[in-house]
Formats: sequence, structure tokens, C-alpha cells
Amino acid sequence: MVKTPTITDAWATNGYVNKDNNAPFQMLSGTADPGATIHIFFNGGTSPAFTVTAGQNGRWTKVIGALPDGSYSYIAVATVNGVSSDPSAQLDFIVDTQPPAAPVLKHVADASNPARDNGFSVTAGAAVIVSVGGVPLTDQQLAADFTRTTADGFDTYLANAGVFTGYEVISVLATQSDDAGNRSSAQTMLLNNVPAPGTAPTISDIAVVNGFVNAAHNTADQTLSGKAAAGAEVVIYRNGSEAYRVTAGADGSWSKTIGALSDGTYSYTAAAILAGETSQLSQPLVFVVDTAPPAAPALSHIAGSAANIDSGFSVTAGAAVEILVASQKLTAEQVAADFVKTTVNGLDFYVAKPGAFTGTQSISVSATQTDPAGNVSPVQSLVLNPLAAQNPAPASNGGGAVYPNFMAAMTDNALVFGAEPTAARAQLLYDFTTNTLSFDSDGTGPNAAEAIGSGLGLDHLVFGDRATAAGPQLIFDPAKRSLSVDMDGTGPKAAVELYSLEPSSLAARVSSFFTNLMNDSRDLFQEYRDAFLSESGRHYNSFGSSTPGDDTLTGTAGNDFMRGGAGADSLSGLLGNDFLSGGVGDDWLSGGLGSDVLRGGAGQDAFVFDTTPVSGQIDVVRDFVVQEDYIELSQSAFAALDLGNLSADAFYSAPDATSAQTASQHIIFNQTTGALLYDADGSQNGAAPIQFATLTPSGMVGTLSAGDFQVT
Repeated sequence: MVKTPTITDAWATNGYVNKDNNAPFQMLSGTADPGATIHIFFNGGTSPAFTVTAGQNGRWTKVIGALPDGSYSYIAVATVNGVSSDPSAQLDFIVDTQPPAAPVLKHVADASNPARDNGFSVTAGAAVIVSVGGVPLTDQQLAADFTRTTADGFDTYLANAGVFTGYEVISVLATQSDDAGNRSSAQTMLLNNVPAPGTAPTISDIAVVNGFVNAAHNTADQTLSGKAAAGAEVVIYRNGSEAYRVTAGADGSWSKTIGALSDGTYSYTAAAILAGETSQLSQPLVFVVDTAPPAAPALSHIAGSAANIDSGFSVTAGAAVEILVASQKLTAEQVAADFVKTTVNGLDFYVAKPGAFTGTQSISVSATQTDPAGNVSPVQSLVLNPLAAQNPAPASNGGGAVYPNFMAAMTDNALVFGAEPTAARAQLLYDFTTNTLSFDSDGTGPNAAEAIGSGLGLDHLVFGDRATAAGPQLIFDPAKRSLSVDMDGTGPKAAVELYSLEPSSLAARVSSFFTNLMNDSRDLFQEYRDAFLSESGRHYNSFGSSTPGDDTLTGTAGNDFMRGGAGADSLSGLLGNDFLSGGVGDDWLSGGLGSDVLRGGAGQDAFVFDTTPVSGQIDVVRDFVVQEDYIELSQSAFAALDLGNLSADAFYSAPDATSAQTASQHIIFNQTTGALLYDADGSQNGAAPIQFATLTPSGMVGTLSAGDFQVT
């Protein structure tokens, strides 16, 4: 008996595919008997619209792309050896890409003072963002600051008594969504916010930063400013005594120039007088004037292994450092790539990495330190003795174009698109006009025969179409204009085809290739070394490697090392701290319990999390590709999530995201660190968010969205 197949569209939510999800890579997918032929029938047709084959893991997919607006119906039938299954359950959905109209947004005036708003009203059900002073209120703050009622098709939000002083700038942004999830254009409005009689004025000084006024800000035009009732006389007190009187303008603004002040501590308050009534005193403005610069930092040589040779330098901990190599300033990324920094006993030590310098370059260092007020010390400078070159000599393979230890000195920003170097450091040069790849070890000019120091993994750089030895090699094929890597000499994999990419996308794609390549080589070689040589760190109890084809590898209770080959492989780590690498093909990877490393490789891969998140057990996903790979979350482990596509309101992503902002948000993604967290009760503070994964490199998955997740 042939198993009845399943069919689903991960881009459909609640029976709809909206504008955001109606993408070129939209696909149907499902399960069936391994190797079964899947016939997909469209809108009741009697002939298949599509035919695909299920993999050995029983999974199948078919890309259908973006669809015109309308209703769609799909049924799947599986055939094995001429025997057909029962038809699948019918998949019905509507494609609706048209946004709804913008909501209506209106002022709600105070009956006793029409110039002042009590709140606002908006089309019922609209999504609202209220910002005070440019800072959006959270859902909890909005509920605390406003009372919401619904009547006659409108939601009315009235400010609660005593919440606002009348001096705040309050803006409202509203949108509404249709059943498909399409969002309207935004409607915005500024509330008329007027202070009530007797309200204390505000007072500030823009020269104050973190409670200090430093030498740069302590100027003759230093000014106090604030808000008060229109036309009120503002009395300003300094350290408890009256110092100045000014009159607020028609908009309530007032200001007073106080000029440069002597070093010391100051406290300013203000009161407003209007119609003979004096307001309460403002909150005190307290700050310290500190104009004395700190002492210059200590800066010293770190001697090398030979006379008149340095290995680096030391400087007072926390000092700002600028390094010039042949008069070219190193960026922060270049400093991190070229030096190892450690801090001991109040000093930062910068030691040059092997292969970073040639031994002939002129290198100077300057350093300053900054005090809490922001005053900067005098500059301390130092010219280093030559930093010893530690690059091996070029290797020869009988005249062939093979170069040893290519990846040693390369960093993410060391790939240049052009014929000439851009800095006095190691760079790989790809010239569009001549279609050539060359290497420059020191920035003096490209020379394809230059060797690079050892340290990061690959044995050789090869110019040709295939490997020249059994070891790992990076291959540049001039005929195909492609970069590929051959890990074992059996054939190149993971190619970036340069000829197929526009210049605008080439840099990002090749940078991604190198980053993943370095991560993979570091992981694989270090993991193998730890496993087989029993060095410190993680040790593996079992090792698995699949053959070409669709294979299933299952781990043990220990630490497992599993690598898939070509084909759609299923890798399950179960217990322990495992390393799973899918290889080429559409792979399914589940680390299970423990802190696992997952790498999908080429193809549309599924990274599966099917165990309840545990604090401290964090998986690392090495090469997730948005809108290609997907993350599968088991509802048994992530109980707060609904089955199907992850809904947009259950997902929150921001550069500094660490917790949910609403009660409905359960999956949080930090765009800066790549941290992926689960918050069982959203923003209700009952359960702390738990990090269960890290996506690396984080900057390459900054566009991660709810569409990259499925809940099963």
C-alpha cells in the first residue's frame, strides 16, 4: 500500500499568501514514501501540473514561485512501482497582495481646553505605535498611559490623569492589516500637548553628557533651556539661590545663556510664574564641570625574539589606539586581524599575529585616553622596531600555479575587486577587466607567486579546474571564473561562480564564501584534531560519514561527529555536544540535546530544533541562508507557537533584541550577535528568554524573518 502524501505551502498563513510571502522561491512541500513519484494536481485538473520525486528521507519540494491574486487548490498523489496512493488532503489558499486602505486617525480634544488633546481615536483594530519624545511606548506602557475603548467603529485612546506634563512631543502612527496579513500605508499625527496650570517647567543643558560638562562643551554659548506655560516668567535657581529670570515664548520654550563655568558641581532648578501663581520646582539638573585632561597613556615596546625586533606594544588599558602601517591607518577590523589583544595588570598588550607583517614595514602607534567627562589626554606616540615576518617561503610544484597556506593572512575585508591593492597588507585581488585573480602579501603590488603564512587551514591555492593533491585546496578556474574548495582532493565543492554575478552582488557573495570557508575549515580541522589527537576540548565518541545519495545518520548519547555527502541527508545528533555537516543537497539537521554545531552546506537545508530549550545549551548554525534554508521548530518543544508558518507577530528582530516587546512575540533574533531566543510568555515577564541557537555570521542573516521558520 502506497502512503498517502502530505502537501503544504509554508508561505500560506491562515489560508492566505500575502504580498510579503508571494515570493519567487515560494514552494509546495510535503512527505511521502521514499523515492515515490509525486503528481501535483492544480485547481481540480485531471492532469498533473507538476511531477517531482520524494527523497530518501521522504521529503519532497516543488518551487511554484510568485502567483497572481486569486484562489488556488492543490492535491498530491504518490506513485510507487505503478501503484498510486489515495489523494492527499486538499491544500486551499488565496493569494491576496493588495494592501488595505490606511486607517482614519483623529484628535480627541479636552472639553475644557480645546487647544489640548486628551488622546486620539483610530479605525477599530488598527495597529498603533505611540512615541513620546521619539521613543515608542511598549504595549505595557501604552496600556498604563492610555485607557482604550471601542465604539462606532473606532478605538479611542484617552491619556490617563497625571501621566503627561504637557511638555512632551507625542506622535501616533497607525496601520491596519487585512485577513491576508497585508499592511496598509501608515497614518501619522502629532497630539496637541499643552501643560496644565501649575505644572513645573522642564530644564536641560545640551552641554551635559553623562552628568559632565567637559572642556569641549564648556563654552561661552552654553545655555539652559526648557518648557513652561506660554508667557510664564521662569525663575532659575543655581545651587539653591535665584540666578536668572526669563519669559517663556508663545510655544512655551525658554532659554538662558550661562556661558563657561568654573570646574565644580552645579545644581539648577526652575519654577514658572503665571497669573500670580507659582508652579512647583522642576526636577534638579545636576552636573559636574570638569575641563582638566587626563594624563597621556603609557606606551611601550614589546621586544621580539631577536635584537631590534618587536613583537608588538603595550599601552594603558582602555586607551584609544591608532596604528599606521606605511603611513596607512589600520581599521579596527584590520587591527583585530593583525594583532592579538590581551589585558593584564592595567595594560593592553597588542602582539602581532604570525604572517601579519613582512618585517620591512614602517609601523607607528599613537594612543590617547579619555576621562569620564570626555576630556582627551595628550597623544603618546611610538615608532615600533620592525615586526618580524613569519611567512614561509613559497612552495613549488614543478612550475604549476599552486601556492601554500593561502588562507593564513586573509580576513573578511581582505578581498579587493580591482587590479591594485588598497592597503599595505595582505589582499586577494580579483580584476574584472582581465578576469584574473592574484595575491599581494604586503600591499606593494600583486604577485601571483607570493606565499602567505600558515595558520587557518587550506593547504594550497590552485589556478586550474581541479585539485592537484589529496589535501584541502582552494581552486580558481579562470575559464569558468569560479572559486571552489576541495576538502579532500576528490572534486571541488561550494563554488562561487564569479561569471554569473553582477558586480553589485559579487562582493557580498564572495565575502560570504570566504567567511563560511574559514568557519568550516576552522571547525572541521580543529574538531578532527581534537577528536583524533585527544587534545583539550571536546572529544567525540562516534564518527559518521554518509555516501553519495540520500542517507540517514543517527548519533549516540555521546559527542558525535557526522558529515553528509551529496544528496538529501538526515542527520540527528540526539544527546551530547555534536558536530553535524550536511554537505551538498537538501539536508535535515537536528542536534538534539546539548550544544551542537550545525552546518547545512549547499542546498535548501532544514535546521531542526525539537527539544525543549535549556539554558546554556546553545547550538551554533554556521551557514544559514535566508529565504533558502529554513528553521523548523517542534511545537512539542516550543509550546507557545502555533503549527504552520511562524506568524509575523510571534517574531521580533532588532540589532539589540534580547527579549520580547509584546505578549505575542516568542522567537527573538539579535541581528548583532546572531542570538536566537525563545520567550515562552512573550513580554509578560513570567518566563525569562532562553537562547537556543546562534546564527553566524550574524551580519549575513540580519534579514531573518518569520518566513524563515516553520512550526511542526
